[in-house]
Amino acid sequence: MIRQLKAVALLAIGATIAAPTANAQFTNACAGVDFYTCATLAVSGQGTSTLQFTVTNTSNLGLGGNPNSVFDEFGVGNGSFGGTPPTVTVGTAGGGAVASNFVVTDANATSFSGAGFTGIGTLLGVEPTNDPPHKGLMDGQSMSFFLAFTSTTDASAFLNGFQFAVHDLQGLNIDACGSNKAVFSSTGAAVGASAGTPTLASTCNGTSTVPEPSSMALLGTGLFGLVPVLRRRRK
Repeated sequence: MIRQLKAVALLAIGATIAAPTANAQFTNACAGVDFYTCATLAVSGQGTSTLQFTVTNTSNLGLGGNPNSVFDEFGVGNGSFGGTPPTVTVGTAGGGAVASNFVVTDANATSFSGAGFTGIGTLLGVEPTNDPPHKGLMDGQSMSFFLAFTSTTDASAFLNGFQFAVHDLQGLNIDACGSNKAVFSSTGAAVGASAGTPTLASTCNGTSTVPEPSSMALLGTGLFGLVPVLRRRRK
């Protein structure tokens, strides 16, 4: 019995040590000004001076579905942070995304303030090409970027209530829908204007082209009813 208890204790300690150091994260959170943008964000690096932000475009899993979503810029900041701004680098892309599509373009993401983003931040991304496919983070793709602070104290302070902002382009319907700004808190709650209901949600989030089962059944019934008519005509 004592041996079993020791084994359980060792497994518990091992699980604690092996657990990933994630400070904050949210899954499939949706927000927007013109249409819904959905994202998953994971932050790791607790207890160190460098934080890794991994963002995944999950817009097609969100409200109404948005398979044409393309993230061309994202920013992260904290309005209460008073330390030295971090150094930003782009990490290895995943999910089919190309890392070279993203570069650090600005040290201050004030362009997201219209959607509620405030404070010190970083603006990542490149402008997409005029026609699809766009250079950016498309639905289902992931990429990471790193924020290197001068100390662990600054890194911890920054995580205390940070905001994450996304600039989203409607890749295949850009003329009708334009772009969208979505800002999330560290828990995934919508912030600022993006907390409202997008006025173009039903238009820009795409519509399903797969027929419903009931529609297919009605179509089949109608075609079956035409069989006697065609036979009579032949006679």
